[in-house]
Amino acid sequence: MPRKKQPLPYCEGYLPRGLRATELHDLCHGKPFDADRIVVFFKFLYNRTRSISDGRITPTTFVQMHWQHMEELFSANKIKAYRDFMVEHELIEVQNPHAASATSTRYRVHPRCTLSLDLFDISAPTYTRVAVTSPRAIRANLAYKQFKFEEMLSRLESPYNVLAPLMRNITVVNDTPEAAAILSALHNKPRYKDKYEFDAQLEAIKTQETEYYFACNFGRRFHSQYTSLKKELRALLRFPGCTERMAELDIVNSQPWITSIVDAELVKQFVPEAYDEVKDILNSSLTAAYDFKEYRRICAEGTVYERWMQLLKEHIGDDWRAQMAALDEECGYEDSDAQDVEIDDRSLVKILFFRVIFAKQEGTIAKSGRLSRLPENFRILNDAFKAEWPSVWQLFAAIKKTRFACNNSKKEGAHSNLALIMQRIESGIMQEFLTRCLEHGINDIVPIYDGALVKQQELALAKELFVEVVKASGAVTAPKVK
Repeated sequence: MPRKKQPLPYCEGYLPRGLRATELHDLCHGKPFDADRIVVFFKFLYNRTRSISDGRITPTTFVQMHWQHMEELFSANKIKAYRDFMVEHELIEVQNPHAASATSTRYRVHPRCTLSLDLFDISAPTYTRVAVTSPRAIRANLAYKQFKFEEMLSRLESPYNVLAPLMRNITVVNDTPEAAAILSALHNKPRYKDKYEFDAQLEAIKTQETEYYFACNFGRRFHSQYTSLKKELRALLRFPGCTERMAELDIVNSQPWITSIVDAELVKQFVPEAYDEVKDILNSSLTAAYDFKEYRRICAEGTVYERWMQLLKEHIGDDWRAQMAALDEECGYEDSDAQDVEIDDRSLVKILFFRVIFAKQEGTIAKSGRLSRLPENFRILNDAFKAEWPSVWQLFAAIKKTRFACNNSKKEGAHSNLALIMQRIESGIMQEFLTRCLEHGINDIVPIYDGALVKQQELALAKELFVEVVKASGAVTAPKVK
């Protein structure tokens, strides 16, 4: 029986958007230079500029490269030759090329390679992933990935520094009929066609070409390569030694519920740097109002979106979907999720609810001194919310109008204040929950913001622990967990 042909080992390199693969190969042809090693070097440079908080690359930044990585990639006696070759052909720029021990040589991809080949396409990605088969480049890439992982690990607090090494053992089953069916269903959706390469995303996670673990500065949320996966694709993740799907611990109406538990004590506990700025708002009579208590109740019961849909029908009409789509178009507002023709009513209701809690609720003061009105597609939603829950609406608006010293968001105004408080309360609760899970022997767990993936047989215990942690935090209500 003939042996099944094994695929060749490979890793990924990055080809800058202003450089054609044919040009690079022509430059290297007939010379002692390997294009594979050069695109892996590009990847090293770009990843050194990648932001810890949002993953963005800053290609114009000069970065240091550890001599060990240069040696592993090019070999010690060829580093200078490769560097001179790349400088000569404007592939990289170098600062301090003859640096003494007191200073360091710094590199960046040459600016001419960072410009889009199509000058009219400003949306072109910074780089294209390309397959690399050079054994030396693959070995250097593995060593660099380990270095990057240890660097990320050194920045993580507990319990994330315990979970990250365990999460590296998760496998991706992207070569099964189940995977083919899921990927086909996603790619057949009009909104994803020619836009998302889910196959490539899964393969990059499987080979650890895409791997990151960090807690962002804004909301202290934990991010990883798994948090960016669509929910459908998480069905293809497996814990070590398991063949069954992961189970998902999910809070019903999680974001509304978190808004409903925001109070002075939780802010003091989880966002102490903002406490003095909002304590008077949170201790006001607003939180004692009947409509606020009702809001808390339905958020905890997990029925707030159902009530919100009723309100949209009452304030906009039974054709609220069509009217909101028309208003978005009239206002020139783009929202690919809300404008997806296949989206179900409940998912759309959720998006429209978020437009109230995460965006501005009132017009802003222009330079002329006049109050500019909210766009109609936002005003009509705020009117519906305010009519049902006036005290809740006023409290959210007051928080958003307050200037937080701890909010360095570059978004216009301070409307991200509420999101900051929500995320830090959520993150504080999740951090304690994950710690409790580890203490109870639940080691196979993947945090997904306000939820988690666990083994099927450990889901019941995880739910119990989560509710216990919420109650211990002092939150006024506990959520419905499924």
